Amino acid sequence: MTLTLIILWLVSGALSFVYWWTKEYDFTESHIGILLIASTMGPIAFISGYSIHGKGRVIMKARK
Repeated sequence: MTLTLIILWLVSGALSFVYWWTKEYDFTESHIGILLIASTMGPIAFISGYSIHGKGRVIMKARK
């Protein structure tokens, strides 16, 4: 049971990272290290990705 929950936690973090990362960038082999770190965040990675890449979220506007 515990092992299953750990695996689900890691997979949800990894899939969340890939989902949000590929919204703006290509996923390459050089991003595997970041993927491993994000996978340890579990579902929190989805929230973090939304706050960075989510629709309508402007962190810093371009100068005109």
